[in-house]
Amino acid sequence: ATSSVNIPGKDGKFKIFVKLSTNEPTAKIYYTITDATPTTDSMIFDTDEFLKLTATTTLKFFAYDADKNSEAIHVEQYNIHP
Repeated sequence: ATSSVNIPGKDGKFKIFVKLSTNEPTAKIYYTITDATPTTDSMIFDTDEFLKLTATTTLKFFAYDADKNSEAIHVEQYNIHP
């Protein structure tokens, strides 16, 4: 499975709404927003939702499918200014 990030909206310069997606509907996307390396024990992204980032954040994520295939970890930096 592979995953990607899309920034579909930005509300001024105070927050960013981030959406993660995967090419396999049954794959899970694990992520962190604390600069920690994500694992299969990390938070699972709900692909019907958005992450609302209101402070400078390092987002790390990866997809993991039912066959236990994992991809390399993606790292995205969001700099949010008041």
